[in-house]
Amino acid sequence: MHLPKRGDRTILIEFILIALLASLAVLYTAPRLLGALRDAGVPLMMPASAAALEGIVFSTVGAGLGSSLRAITGFEILGPARSMGTAVIIGILGFLAHLALYYGVFRPRMPERSVVLSERVRRSMGLPARLLQGGIVEEVQFRWGLMSLLAAVGQYFFSIHSRELMIFAIGGSALVFALFHLLGARQIGMGSDRWDAALIGVTNTWGGIVFGWLFWKYGLVAAMACHAFFHAAWLPIEKKGQRRG
Repeated sequence: MHLPKRGDRTILIEFILIALLASLAVLYTAPRLLGALRDAGVPLMMPASAAALEGIVFSTVGAGLGSSLRAITGFEILGPARSMGTAVIIGILGFLAHLALYYGVFRPRMPERSVVLSERVRRSMGLPARLLQGGIVEEVQFRWGLMSLLAAVGQYFFSIHSRELMIFAIGGSALVFALFHLLGARQIGMGSDRWDAALIGVTNTWGGIVFGWLFWKYGLVAAMACHAFFHAAWLPIEKKGQRRG
């Protein structure tokens, strides 16, 4: 792994900027997500202020972990520009695989209520909130924070080689990412049906693997851009399906 030499001041500035970016994204997305759930008839378990505070805390912890461990993990914020073309191709292929899983495997087998509820909530959030929630908040929490922690723990305690270490870090963070979404789905009345649970588990694990691999190879910005692209490209497809329905 490449181990960058960085001073305490650089780490602090980097942490503050990433934490501030993610916190501002949380402040924008939290009320819109809860509003979308309310419009869909889902009973809310916490006010928007509590949800925002929770998101800010997790994002701040993620920002701190990623910045403080970067000298160990070697993860970058922005990878080399010459490799961005490859990152774009991987992102597009990953998105197409996601669509195949959703529309070809799981959606036809899910209960109608779950399909209507999940798609209505996503549409009601609006595109900006989806881009910020996925592209910034979740990437700071799960890739910059959790994946950095897993990579550092694996390297320190197990002394495994770089490729095996990244399989552990990417896979572990992707599974936690999927579990997080499954727990969230359970809170709004989804995920009890086996096809619900399978959809949430498989598609979010797949997304976590794609974003994690891009984060490892091309930096945090590439993972953020790919995650945001998933939502931006998916929204018109969902709207088209809604009109047909």
